[in-house]
Amino acid sequence: MKTFIKNNTGIIIGISGIAILLLFSGCVTTQQAEQMSIDLRLIQQQLAQNRDDFATLRKDMLMNKEETAKILTQNTKELKAETAALRDNIDRIQKNQAEMNMKINGLSQDISVVQGKLDEYKDRITATAQKVDTIEVNLGKRLDSLKSTINKRIDTLEAKVAASGTSGVVEPISDTTGVNPTIDTTEPPDPDQLYRTAYSDYVKGNYDIAIEQMILYLQHFPESENAHSIRYMLGDCYYNKKQYDLALAEFDKIIKQTPTSDKIPAVMLKRAYIYREQKKDTEYVAELKSLIKKYPLSPEAEIAIDELKSEK
Repeated sequence: MKTFIKNNTGIIIGISGIAILLLFSGCVTTQQAEQMSIDLRLIQQQLAQNRDDFATLRKDMLMNKEETAKILTQNTKELKAETAALRDNIDRIQKNQAEMNMKINGLSQDISVVQGKLDEYKDRITATAQKVDTIEVNLGKRLDSLKSTINKRIDTLEAKVAASGTSGVVEPISDTTGVNPTIDTTEPPDPDQLYRTAYSDYVKGNYDIAIEQMILYLQHFPESENAHSIRYMLGDCYYNKKQYDLALAEFDKIIKQTPTSDKIPAVMLKRAYIYREQKKDTEYVAELKSLIKKYPLSPEAEIAIDELKSEK
């Protein structure tokens, strides 16, 4: 801009010099020279105005540049601050989400454990209730059987007294409550009575007596609905006596003869325990896995799962 004004000023001075030379040389009139002077002054004024305008424009440009730089710097700082705050918020949200996921996973595990315990307690309560019902039924039947036996003995003694024609004193019959009635093997025994006495000795741990009664039951009533239960208790008696081969033989009979029995899961679990006692680790693990696969919802399957976990 300065170069432009400087160059134009030189031109004006040059033109003024030429006008003076022309005036003195007589090529132009005085009036023409004055007009030229007026035109030169107008040009000078216009140049001066242009110079002022250029100076103002340059000043405005400098001010705008400084203001723009300030605004840009301020905006950059604010943008950096907002970006940092946003990054902190994202980090905090991610951390909270990770903690929440951990809590949810922990809560899910706790719920699963509680649900498993509830199912276990439910099964135990159900099993206990069934045992109580069985005991009550067995006690009732046993009392009825004892009463019937006592009445039969009384009738027999009365008949003998009547037949002999004597009125001798009949000896009192001893109380048989709590005593297992003697089993007469000369004729088929009463199945219910035999089952009750065998079961009573089994739960009391009188395994030798229970084994004799259970074998007798299976000899006389192999097709009864309680046969598979008797055979399971027989196998368990052998198991508790550590006669593992005899126990396995009875358990195998249950699986072959009554494959739909509800005792099968318990049989498989006992078979696994026998293999463990016999140091047959491969058979032990295979039996547990088979139990879990065939009866996954049974209480015995849950025990099998815990057994496999303890093996790892």
